[in-house]
Amino acid sequence: VAAPNAVVAVIGSAVYALHGGAVDLFFAVPMMLGGLAGVNLGVQLVSRASPRILRLIFAAVLLIVGVRMVLDAAGVSVDALLSSGQSGPGHSVWLWCAALVFGVIVGAWASSLGLGGGLLTVPVLVMVLGTDLPTALGTSLLVMLPNSLASLVAHLRHGTADPAVGTRLALGAAPGAVVGVLVALAVPSRVLSGIFGVFALVMALRQMKTSRELSAPQQ
Repeated sequence: VAAPNAVVAVIGSAVYALHGGAVDLFFAVPMMLGGLAGVNLGVQLVSRASPRILRLIFAAVLLIVGVRMVLDAAGVSVDALLSSGQSGPGHSVWLWCAALVFGVIVGAWASSLGLGGGLLTVPVLVMVLGTDLPTALGTSLLVMLPNSLASLVAHLRHGTADPAVGTRLALGAAPGAVVGVLVALAVPSRVLSGIFGVFALVMALRQMKTSRELSAPQQ
């Protein structure tokens, strides 16, 4: 699924920019650099790690993210300092370095699971680096751009990608990327947080279900 991720990143970023969406370049740049470094690590992880373990880790992250986002949407502040959404004073060398480290993690995690990384990038930007949700979504699309392209190339080289299937998925992902960006720009941040949180929780449950199926003895 690296191919549709690349399409979503390219089209989504273009539509977001054309409609005046905000992007935090201070955090986007180190996360892109770190992500590129983490891509090859993630591809190597695919061939060595257990698919069940990878899915359980993915599910755990999604559960944490989903609960946090739903609580934010409900007006329950888990940590007001982490969700202040302020820039300026929050743009420090230490946070830039933190963004670089998280970029490596996101790149490895996303490429190992064939994802664009948005489900992890957005929460990191909001809950750790302190950006507001709309800006985090736009920044995430920008971060996805080089990461997904590098991931696609790496998977093709390692023979872990199917070009035919990827092309079909990419064609279907293109209109969805446009609609998704327009919706994200139109709805209030609180509603967007709730939608994102519910989606993350649903994905977590699906990953846990798949993990159980992988661990079940073959008949």
